[in-house]
Amino acid sequence: MYDTLTNVKNRYALREDFTHLFGKPIIIMLTDIDNFKEFNDTYRHEKGDEILKSFSLLLQKIFDEQNCYRYGGDEFLVIIPYYNQCDFSKKINSFIEAEKEFCFSGGYVLGVAQNNEDLRHLIGQADKNLYEAKQKGKNCIVG
Repeated sequence: MYDTLTNVKNRYALREDFTHLFGKPIIIMLTDIDNFKEFNDTYRHEKGDEILKSFSLLLQKIFDEQNCYRYGGDEFLVIIPYYNQCDFSKKINSFIEAEKEFCFSGGYVLGVAQNNEDLRHLIGQADKNLYEAKQKGKNCIVG
């Protein structure tokens, strides 16, 4: 249920949590570390592991640990209840301002999932927005 390196919930935990998310307004953000492969190749995997741990701790601090998942590689998923755009914007700004060691990009969406298919669709939309952030030159969050 937890990733052994980062101690963040994993995809198995995400599947278990799916039904708790249905019928409620949520924000889904998919984020990753910019140029992580090159960083990992240049500074070795031990340093890459340190970066992943640091990144996951930051996510958990800003967005609360129960809302964070390691999605794969250097990708992390955050799913939080939607209260208001201003509150989310403050969290995003805190997230961006807190990290200085490396750059990251993110994509997010707001929606309500009624079933697994809806939730997967929202995650797919967040992934498209992450891709758009990468196309814009990285180091930004698109939603």
